[in-house]
Amino acid sequence: MFDKGVGMLACEIVGSVVPVANNVLLSYKQHRLERNVLNALNIIQSRQTELEYRMSNLFENNPVFVEQITEALLDNIVDEIQEKMIEYNVNGYINLLKSDHTNIDLGLMFFKTTSQLNDLDIRILKVYSNQETYGESIVSICNELNLEHNQIQFIKEKLERFGLLQS
Repeated sequence: MFDKGVGMLACEIVGSVVPVANNVLLSYKQHRLERNVLNALNIIQSRQTELEYRMSNLFENNPVFVEQITEALLDNIVDEIQEKMIEYNVNGYINLLKSDHTNIDLGLMFFKTTSQLNDLDIRILKVYSNQETYGESIVSICNELNLEHNQIQFIKEKLERFGLLQS
């Protein structure tokens, strides 16, 4: 009798808490989505002049590509946790629209790869890109984030698996 009463009480407590927890989770995800989309729109708006000409030509010649690549951008930023990744996604979107040799498969491949990376991965990739304009080094990143060499090696191997670095 006692075990049954405890079980019923536990079920009632869980039953009343789960809908509240679900609503909190949905609210959090909705706010993150809104924040990410606003962030993306602000970045696009700040680069509007460089996009206007290209977008007008693309809408005339290939409206399906523009629609699909825009949907891919939105799909990629919906659940993005790191704000810096929004900037990388939008930058890629703009570069895909500006390119003369665009196709949806390459665009989707870009967004799929980007969805599997994080800000640290991209910072490490920039260091290995041999461009000194970024002003970062492996040592400065390690010092800033308190990383060890084996952690950087893990990231480097991940980038190699994706074909972004050569071993």
